[in-house]
Amino acid sequence: MKSGFGHAVIAFVTFSLFITSTFAQNILPNGSFDEVTAVYHDIHNSGLDNVTEWKGINSVDFYKNRLGKQNYLGLTTGSLYPYEYAYVTLHSALVPHKKYRITLSIYSKTRKPPLSVLLINGADSNAITQFSIPELARSPANTFIPVFISRQRGWRSRWRYYLFEFQVRNEADIFIIGNCARVKTKIPYCFIDDIKIEEVDGSKEKTMRAQ
Repeated sequence: MKSGFGHAVIAFVTFSLFITSTFAQNILPNGSFDEVTAVYHDIHNSGLDNVTEWKGINSVDFYKNRLGKQNYLGLTTGSLYPYEYAYVTLHSALVPHKKYRITLSIYSKTRKPPLSVLLINGADSNAITQFSIPELARSPANTFIPVFISRQRGWRSRWRYYLFEFQVRNEADIFIIGNCARVKTKIPYCFIDDIKIEEVDGSKEKTMRAQ
């Protein structure tokens, strides 16, 4: 009598491969900011020194528990204070002509937070300063994604979930977030959390929206 065990194993492996391929891999490391090298006891710790993988320009704040959330960043976006940026090297480089999706949560007092994403090649990492970022954002060699033009759907809470799809102009492996274009705004501060970058099916249409 032939056992069905072999068929069960094959079915299980096939199902496991299907599940693995269904869920896209997050290319951005520690986007939830949960991985830290020290235990925090204060409300927040100024700077990103203990948040693994990430680096900051000027005094980017890391908040442990506030606004009903845990482990997120605070960025100065207004011109009354030095602009703040956070950046990280991706697990793998983004490839031109492929479609990717960015999702993130933003807490802001406006429906259009003055934030933008800049994707550059690691060869330019030494050029990342608070003064050079606007120039990098204008360069046709880099990919600039303005979050502040996203359409807002609803007003359920100030923590809102943003989703948009894009293609990079050139290979890029460094992710930068902040008011990269120095857009004039009365909003001095924004909070960000739960950032992900995933490759998506090329047949899907490009979308930029917020929920």
